[in-house]
Amino acid sequence: MNEAHPPSPDDAYWNTVPLSEAFMAWWRELVSVERVESEPLFGRERPLPPDFPDWVALKQQLQPGDQLWTFDSPKRFWS
Repeated sequence: MNEAHPPSPDDAYWNTVPLSEAFMAWWRELVSVERVESEPLFGRERPLPPDFPDWVALKQQLQPGDQLWTFDSPKRFWS
């Protein structure tokens, strides 16, 4: 992959690499728990509520050294 000009997320390139490599290319920004709960991210109008059940479950699994990243994957990978 050309680091200076990565392929567009809809490019056929994504069908030629392991999904784990694609995941790495989709990473956008390192975020903290505090930021997720205090700033609107992910196209939301408000911050994620600290008591949102899926968020609570994820926070409970975090280990020292874990990182939270925003990412942008092609829509076809969500089906």
